[in-house]
Amino acid sequence: MTKWNKNLEFILILVYLLLVSVHFWATVQFYFYKEIFGLIFFLIYFFSYRFNDSFRNRKELFYLVLFTIYLFIASIAIPCRNIYAKDNTIDLIGNTNPTLYVIRNLVIYIPLVLFISYRGFSKKEFIILLNLISISGVISIVSFLYFYQFFTSSNLILLLLGSGGNFLQYNSYVPYLAFPFAASIYLILYYNKLSLKIIFSSIAIFLFSYSFITTSRQSIIFCIIVSLLFLSIRIKSYTSLIKLAMLLCLFYLVITNLNIDISQFGVSNKLLNKTTSINGLIKDDNGRIDVLIDGITRLSFPEVVFGAGVSSVINSGPHNDFVRWTQRIGIFGAFLAFLPFLTALHGSYKTMRLSTTINSIFIFVVVFFTIYTSFFGYPREDAYQAPFVWFGFALWLYSKNDSEMLRTSALNSLSN
Repeated sequence: MTKWNKNLEFILILVYLLLVSVHFWATVQFYFYKEIFGLIFFLIYFFSYRFNDSFRNRKELFYLVLFTIYLFIASIAIPCRNIYAKDNTIDLIGNTNPTLYVIRNLVIYIPLVLFISYRGFSKKEFIILLNLISISGVISIVSFLYFYQFFTSSNLILLLLGSGGNFLQYNSYVPYLAFPFAASIYLILYYNKLSLKIIFSSIAIFLFSYSFITTSRQSIIFCIIVSLLFLSIRIKSYTSLIKLAMLLCLFYLVITNLNIDISQFGVSNKLLNKTTSINGLIKDDNGRIDVLIDGITRLSFPEVVFGAGVSSVINSGPHNDFVRWTQRIGIFGAFLAFLPFLTALHGSYKTMRLSTTINSIFIFVVVFFTIYTSFFGYPREDAYQAPFVWFGFALWLYSKNDSEMLRTSALNSLSN
């Protein structure tokens, strides 16, 4: 394949991820842009990479194909009822058949997985890609606030602080920002130039601050986990880790005992209650556990095994993808649904333990994101999260057969 074609492919990936970051605007301009890109990625894969036999360990792809086949069979064979509607009517997504909607949310990203998992990225492309993802997080937030007319306020900061996360899509849009955050932390460690470290540190702080202001607690916790994982590169002993933990505890105790009533400045009590204490971060004030239990108890025993139908839960139900898929296609089907990601998570964790580099940590983080966020939402069907979920999965598939993808240390830099 010519260098020109490789460059064009790379540009297509960059454009696609940039459009996803401003999905709210992209769908207004062209509603089917994801379908068009899916077709393009499939055609490129089919004509350029389908005979590539460089992948010898592709069990995750096998599990993905197996789940896809099972989903098609289940959509035909399992009688469907809406378990959250008294009249058993099926929710519609616009004018789209709900079963086709669920299948579409899976099929549309398979070309992306196949294409990237076979094409991969050169070292330079990978760094450019992370630069784009990091910067696009800032572009996305600014565009989001402009698109939804938050800039019409004379004081945007006070408006956001007083909103308590309302109208900011803290459970859907905001979790996607974990990817730009992880990319920013990676680049802070990757670059040697102080100016670049400052730029990406500023981006990481901005992304974390926005997640904080929107009260997206799952995102706050995830960003902390990401930071600690990357920090492990710099920590050479358990003694250093203990000292760091003690310092963080001291900082927390000081902050929480200052007794400063900042609510007088217009800060939402919801924001303060959710984010200013450990108890607030982990408290189940939305009754998620009760909703999860209720979601399972709505199923009969045969439905627990086989599900209540692919479109049995669309707009309603618990914010937990594990329970959602159990409701749709039963325990066995749900296991198949997550098996590719669980296998990838296990493999990326083993790789990270054997060779702790910024690349191996990043790959683990982007795979772990799917499993983690599935406890709080539907990352594989969310308009913002889903493309990056499958993008991270494809990165793991490619990295398995590219040792350079996993060996890069924090000492490497384009600035050298």
